[in-house]
Amino acid sequence: MQRPTQIFLVCSPHARVGKSMTARLLGDYCLSRGHDAVVFDTNPHEPVLPRFFGERCVVADLGTARGQMSLIDRILVADGIPKIIDLWHVSYRPFFDLTEELEFFAEAQRAAVAPIFLLHSDETSGVIEACMQVAKQFPKRGVVAVHNEGAVSLGQEASDLFALLPAHRRLLVPRHDPVLKRIVRQPGISLAATLREPPPEFSIVEKFSLRPWLERVFKQFQQLEFRLALDGAEFLG
Repeated sequence: MQRPTQIFLVCSPHARVGKSMTARLLGDYCLSRGHDAVVFDTNPHEPVLPRFFGERCVVADLGTARGQMSLIDRILVADGIPKIIDLWHVSYRPFFDLTEELEFFAEAQRAAVAPIFLLHSDETSGVIEACMQVAKQFPKRGVVAVHNEGAVSLGQEASDLFALLPAHRRLLVPRHDPVLKRIVRQPGISLAATLREPPPEFSIVEKFSLRPWLERVFKQFQQLEFRLALDGAEFLG
């Protein structure tokens, strides 16, 4: 049986919740595992991900019909290559309106493509509503709650979002110190390559800070990957 091609929609209806960081980490995780990946940045004005992924990154303007179709057409392909979409908060609701109009999720199942929503927590009640809206269009098993400690405090709303989902559907991006912050923001730095062999110019402090932080995040992605593999047969029905 063919394993479904996974589409990771890294999303939130709000800004500054750590979406681009999660998309970047997930892309690097795929590369660290020897997988290829295509990364989409949907902020046409200030794209972040091209500076880290180069030719593997596509900038798609979902405010245009051309941008919408270029994204939808490319992700509805069961080629075994994971697609990671950093969904700009401005395009959040228009994206779901578009997918509903196109019956995207029904078509995804026919095409053996499995969307997974990495929905980010924030400090508003809207994040719970967002989770419920996603679950209406797609089964709850397709939703993963993400909390970025460096972007959002773990308040009641974030806790409530985590409580909605089982443990294997929760991801925590740990807070990073100033040393890590400087490393992960450097253009052209591949975290996947750095994990295998840190650049010689890295200080001992930088090497010591980066590895345990990355390994903690990547271990969560690995557990999610394993669970998604188990869910694949059920998805294909």
